[in-house]
Amino acid sequence: MLTEPREALPRTSTFVLIAGQPAAIDLTTSYQGDPVSLHTKAIYELKGDTLTYCIAAPGLPRPTEFATSLADGRTLVVLARAAQSP
Repeated sequence: MLTEPREALPRTSTFVLIAGQPAAIDLTTSYQGDPVSLHTKAIYELKGDTLTYCIAAPGLPRPTEFATSLADGRTLVVLARAAQSP
């Protein structure tokens, strides 16, 4: 089986942060050459050097918790800042 690497299409995104518990973010993404923008909703939490966010697929409601289940259309991501090397 031969597969080719997936290339991301050029795009721009804008976002709006919404205060609350949990904090929320609305994203609008436009792909080069496509007049239709995608709108996604997420929640996020920043604790120290760790950013956690849970984002719904376009058109789905904003997640209410940092969790996913099979085929729910959500993605949960946890990012930790790497330690700086000396």
